[in-house]
Amino acid sequence: MKKLFLLIFVFILISGCTAKPEIKIFDNEPDDESAVAFKIIGKGGEIILEVWVEYQENLSVAELSEKICRAKEIPFVTSGIGAMRYVKGINNLFEFDEGPESGWIYAVNGKIMGMSSGSYIIQAGDNLIWRYTLDLGKDAGNGLEN
Repeated sequence: MKKLFLLIFVFILISGCTAKPEIKIFDNEPDDESAVAFKIIGKGGEIILEVWVEYQENLSVAELSEKICRAKEIPFVTSGIGAMRYVKGINNLFEFDEGPESGWIYAVNGKIMGMSSGSYIIQAGDNLIWRYTLDLGKDAGNGLEN
């Protein structure tokens, strides 16, 4: 039994050391057209001014957002896994904090996405914006341009 426990402990320790590489963040728009633009707008204004990140294949909106927030030391709270991943809070601002219709929505290339942030896979050159809404997105209009 002790050997099994030790084997599991060593596996967990090794697994933690092989984390996915972090993402490269640029404060100014790079020449690389595949870079992804990223912004977070909270209740009182911008949490992350527009930054650009190095494009990485097969990252969902949730995965990319989590990497950026981790690098910027901004709390990022989700529930669910995979394609069902849901963002509950960013920068300690959570769904329902400002009423029953408040929460986080995101847009890609100006279009509010009607799917889980775990299901949309970021494409090279995408423009991703998160916004805290007070009324299920009606305050964002048809998109999230700013």
